[in-house]
Amino acid sequence: MSQLKLLNKKIIISAAADGIGWSIAQECMLNGGIVYLTDKSNESLDEISKHDLYEKQLFLDKVNANDAREVENYFNKIKQNVDSID
Repeated sequence: MSQLKLLNKKIIISAAADGIGWSIAQECMLNGGIVYLTDKSNESLDEISKHDLYEKQLFLDKVNANDAREVENYFNKIKQNVDSID
């Protein structure tokens, strides 16, 4: 993966606090991507919040992907954050 292809690209990964999702998130960050990671597990999110890139290149939120309202609220929040950065 070329670092230039992901440099400052915003990437949202759901249910990603461990396993494949977390591996993808780490690879995206290594290649310059800004990762918005969600999961429904507070424990996993708390552990990931210790990462060096937390709140720099990695942003975390607790979202239950099975709850349409939570998902909609999350995407509205992300849109506001991204619009204020750009």
